[in-house]
Amino acid sequence: MDKFVITKANQLKKKYATNDPFNILKELGVHVQYNYDFKHLKAFYYIMLGIPYVVINGALEEAERRTVAAHELGHHIFHRQLAKTSPFREIGFYDMKSTPEYEANLFASELLIDEEDLIMLLKEESDYFKICSVLEVCPELMAFKINNMNKKGCQYKIPITYKSDFLAK
Repeated sequence: MDKFVITKANQLKKKYATNDPFNILKELGVHVQYNYDFKHLKAFYYIMLGIPYVVINGALEEAERRTVAAHELGHHIFHRQLAKTSPFREIGFYDMKSTPEYEANLFASELLIDEEDLIMLLKEESDYFKICSVLEVCPELMAFKINNMNKKGCQYKIPITYKSDFLAK
């Protein structure tokens, strides 16, 4: 399944000539809204009357909004049937024990982080957080991406420990 998720992320980037989840959501007819009243909720994805929606916590920083939007786009691509019965509510949403959450995380990391760019930066720059800043992704999503690269045979060190609920903080 991992290969299918990765392939789909790359197909969408090529088809829409962008890795911007907001642009892709718009192209796919997904309505994005912001809610500034959320306390802990980061975002959720739901379908009402056949129309897909992503609602994002408006108080999030821009990089985190992109991460959340990419994750919710993953749900739209792979889990529409599940969203028809109940919304995906993202509070502690990087639960690696849940197949839909793992797939949405994998999709987000593949969409937002170009592997070739990352490898080049890892060779040139030793400051992990500077690389995250250059690529405009949170350190935990970067750790998720590097961990998946390591599963494929790379041997990069991840200087942080990420937990499955890293966006819940």
